[in-house]
Amino acid sequence: MLSRISRGPVTTVMLDNGGHYPIEEPGLQQMQDAIAEFVTEVTR
Repeated sequence: MLSRISRGPVTTVMLDNGGHYPIEEPGLQQMQDAIAEFVTEVTR
């Protein structure tokens, strides 16, 4: 699916101890950090 995105940055982040939807650390914090970084990048 990601290969079809033609606009905007695409970054894959592998989360430690993260499953389909990470609810345990450290995957949860890594996901939050990746989302915050993405929002910062696209709103500059």
